[in-house]
Amino acid sequence: MLNVFKEKYGKILLVAGAITACAGIPGTASALTCVDCHGNPPVDNASRVGGTVGQFPGSHNKHAGSGTGQYAYACTKCHVNNAAANHSNGNIDMAVPINGNTGATYGKGTSFAVSNNALAGQTCSATYCHSDGTSVATGAAATGSSPNWGTSTTCTSCHGSGGTTGAPSYTNVRANPTAVPTSTGWTTGTNAMVEDGLYAVYNTTTQQPLVLTTFNLTGAGLTTGDTITGISVSVHGLAASGLINVALTKTGNTTIAGTAKTATMPTTDGWVTVNTTPTDLWGTTWTVADLQAANFGVIVKDNDTTASNIQIDCVRVVVYTAAEPKMNSHASHASKTCDVCHNATTTDGTTIATTANHAAGSYSVVAKTGTTFTYAYNVAGSTCSTVSCHGNAIWGVSVFNCVSCHNGVLNTSAATQALGGPTTRRNVVAEMKSTWSHKRSTNGGTPANTVVNAADCIVCHMEGDKTTGKTTAVHGNGYINLRDPDTGNNIKNVTWNGATPGAYVEGTTDVQFTQFSRNLGVLLENDPNWLIIAAIQQNHCLKCHDAGGATNANANVPTTGTPMRPFGVAITGHVAPFNSNGSGNVVNVVAGFTTTNASYHPVIGKQNNSYVQGAQMVAPYSGVTKTNGNNTQYGPLMSCWDCHATLGQTGVQTATVTAHGGAVTLRGPIRAAGTTATTNLCVNCHATKYATTSTQHGTGSAFTVGKSNMGTTTFNNCSYCHGYGVVGATYSATSVARPLRMEEAHGFNDRVVGTVGSKWSGGNRPYAFIRNTLSNWSPKSAVGDTISSPSTCTGTGGTCGNDMSNSSNGLGGVY
Repeated sequence: MLNVFKEKYGKILLVAGAITACAGIPGTASALTCVDCHGNPPVDNASRVGGTVGQFPGSHNKHAGSGTGQYAYACTKCHVNNAAANHSNGNIDMAVPINGNTGATYGKGTSFAVSNNALAGQTCSATYCHSDGTSVATGAAATGSSPNWGTSTTCTSCHGSGGTTGAPSYTNVRANPTAVPTSTGWTTGTNAMVEDGLYAVYNTTTQQPLVLTTFNLTGAGLTTGDTITGISVSVHGLAASGLINVALTKTGNTTIAGTAKTATMPTTDGWVTVNTTPTDLWGTTWTVADLQAANFGVIVKDNDTTASNIQIDCVRVVVYTAAEPKMNSHASHASKTCDVCHNATTTDGTTIATTANHAAGSYSVVAKTGTTFTYAYNVAGSTCSTVSCHGNAIWGVSVFNCVSCHNGVLNTSAATQALGGPTTRRNVVAEMKSTWSHKRSTNGGTPANTVVNAADCIVCHMEGDKTTGKTTAVHGNGYINLRDPDTGNNIKNVTWNGATPGAYVEGTTDVQFTQFSRNLGVLLENDPNWLIIAAIQQNHCLKCHDAGGATNANANVPTTGTPMRPFGVAITGHVAPFNSNGSGNVVNVVAGFTTTNASYHPVIGKQNNSYVQGAQMVAPYSGVTKTNGNNTQYGPLMSCWDCHATLGQTGVQTATVTAHGGAVTLRGPIRAAGTTATTNLCVNCHATKYATTSTQHGTGSAFTVGKSNMGTTTFNNCSYCHGYGVVGATYSATSVARPLRMEEAHGFNDRVVGTVGSKWSGGNRPYAFIRNTLSNWSPKSAVGDTISSPSTCTGTGGTCGNDMSNSSNGLGGVY
């Protein structure tokens, strides 16, 4: 240690050696350490000028102090050993390398002059402390951010190059196969291409291969000039028992000698990584061109002679390069602050609470209160299990999105449960593969083979990025967010203007909701959730199901989606003359609900049909009273979910089964010969009688007395008269395909399907959903039309052929 003697005359005597005492020399003292002159640590100041002993500009206090949030580093971490005669040479001499990190340097160089000017600090580079960790390939510090000497620090200023969260910003090069696999003995090999809950299955004993090729590693970020330092193969699936054999190929069919490895599949759905270390090149050398070639691939086969029912959901390749030095999934967690997973180091995601757990050369992974997971470190990919946010995962390998999470797995999210949410994540994947669903309506395939992608979910939801499938900041907060398909933004609230027929008015507040419900036992306006229901209906559903479709690009799947076909595929099942949007396009529901139509259900505005009240209705609509003959009285509103609920449901309609999909999405069939009152959609609200007597619709109806009755096979189908249920002169007992089914139920303004505004002779419009089954239809009054016979309802032959000319029939209210 260099000793410095201070004489009373101001001279400084420098002696290279260990002089521990100067007895007999008055006014002298022994300086044994850096502290004796500079303090411990040196006092931070803008410059060296000032009255405080030992002050220096910069961040010495943070690095060398021993208080809370300080690291107590020795001076020699950054400076040369002071036991040399040139200690006071007027320069600041930096250690090489800084902190022992290979290649680490300070921006001003290894030696620079002391200055009393205001501090102009620079940065340290390639230090472990200010970086994204160390590379498994080189052992050097990975790229990261670094604050200037003398400035304040947060997680963001030291970690995450160019990022805003402080998380390491490099991403793994990882990709799935894109070419159709070749296989022998495997069932549905294509199911091993993407993680979608569908499995390629092998259950024989002859070890036949499944060959997966054309991994899109170019799109995954592998570029010319990258140095390949290692390759991993990860397999997602399960097996009852037994090993799998995994090898690599450069030819598309031939195993590279020495590359085969074995792994044991889990017995429940999960991941297994097949390699030894992240620097494993599988016994050969690799170029970028090798990996980007179409014939690069993975060969998977059974590794024993036992039929072990191997089920593979997807196979993923991870490539390590110098630029992507280790496993990383921080980018997938960008919506979370650092304290969620590193709570023993930082409790607020910004400042360091415990320095002993920080910059210590090891991971400190501890869950924040309210978040749960079990973390197990592994150099080839650490695992997280019992995770409250998602299913089990391998760090840097697993790629979670809407599809891989929302498959019915356990949901232990404290935020969701605190809001009364479900204990399992809704199995949206299964719902969208149902007989009726948004996804199934586009492809016409069998439910089991319907492929649901993350982008399909993001068409409607604001909670993900449709290109990557990654979640956005609003996801995981216990609320549901929906997209306005015309603006691309979150849906807004609505209010009711109170006029007649009235209209909803869009507000400016974003609507977030938990698992909403519609109580079918009360009128919509009496339902406590009615304005949330209305906001979903008006600013989400009906902004897509209108004349323009989903006009915002964010409401279409990437590449293939269009406003009229947001899921990217034509809607199947259309029959001529189609709906107003044309064949294969999204159905224009708004056109049916428009309140200027002759017939419409009161969804976007109220209705003035005086027959729809009292005994003619089922509760809760039976409590509505109107005066017969008065067409200025408007009744209650309906919602989409009054009809679009599960079959036969009469109580509370919960969740989103009819939006995602289900076996049926209506409370009863619209058209089916021989139906009964309990299974017909219409009679959920309308008290139509299905008796065998001659009195049918009830007092006030236009069909109370006549030669036929509603108890016959023909007439107990509402659509016989109230829709497009007749083809020529023959009644069709078969449901007419969409969208005509929709047009007959929602509303219309034309007698002839496809001829907008078409009317009967005499100017009569098709009121009360009477379309083309009566030769003449004359309600007592009709606003905007001239009624030639205001007290008759006749069918003198026509397509119906039932004489209803007796004036005692009554006309069932006014319109």
